[in-house]
Amino acid sequence: MRQEWSRLSKDKQHDYINAALCLRNTPSKLHLELLYMRIFRSSMMLLEITILCSLYESSLRSECGYKGSVPYWDWSLDWKYLSQSPVFQNSPGFGYGGNLNSAPSKEAIVGGDGCVVEGPWAGMIVHWWTQSAPPYCLSRGFQDVKPMNEMGRYFSDPLFYLHHSQLDRLWWRWQQTHTSRQTQYLGLANNFLTDVASLDDLISMGDFAPAVTARDLMNTEAGILCYRY
Repeated sequence: MRQEWSRLSKDKQHDYINAALCLRNTPSKLHLELLYMRIFRSSMMLLEITILCSLYESSLRSECGYKGSVPYWDWSLDWKYLSQSPVFQNSPGFGYGGNLNSAPSKEAIVGGDGCVVEGPWAGMIVHWWTQSAPPYCLSRGFQDVKPMNEMGRYFSDPLFYLHHSQLDRLWWRWQQTHTSRQTQYLGLANNFLTDVASLDDLISMGDFAPAVTARDLMNTEAGILCYRY
């Protein structure tokens, strides 16, 4: 059962944070391999989020002995005072925002936000998912209420998976409203093609995991998946 971050006990929050830190430090760098495979194409987008979060969850368990599930961050609970969300507590949490005065140089600041200087990821240096740009400090910025692509837009931000687990949850809830929606998969198969989406479309995860079909990912409690919200 995947739970909302603020609903977890402090011990379970610490367990997740410790496992996420552990995975970041594994020699295989599984967290980066997963991020670099993030494509999000047309109809496949929600399914790619499903498999991405599931693979990350499996990696936390197999590589770092994590016993729980990937939590989700229901940002609708925090819409009024986003910066005061429990996810931004320093302990247990992901640290609060950024400090514009903490960056070693202007080049280290991405998008005008400041480096995160508090919490378990303080001073974290990350890379663009393209692997071609120079590294930069993990940075977040707050200006009233801003959407995720503004205040937490970096793929290496540890909040990435809680945010996308929430997106997966919203789709899961939509599916639960009618049985027909559990196999409803419409639109284009790919941003770069004109083919109509099919449940037999293959979703590739590179060398990290075997390709799966869209059909394999439509039910979170059957086949290769085993979770609910």
